[in-house]
Amino acid sequence: MNQETSYPKEKIKILLLENIHEAAVGLLREGGYHLEIIPRSLNSEELMAVIPEVHVIGIRSKTKI
Repeated sequence: MNQETSYPKEKIKILLLENIHEAAVGLLREGGYHLEIIPRSLNSEELMAVIPEVHVIGIRSKTKI
């Protein structure tokens, strides 16, 4: 069954920080999402600058939102 979403998946921007596992990255890419990957945590100023541009943020434990 092919279900449509209310917003095109390829336009959903997901920011992944802190070396998110490659399996997760692969699944999201296969799902058709637009990914931005930064392998480190961001300080509060950097995070505030990117938040308005993304729909979803994936973090580990170092980044504080």
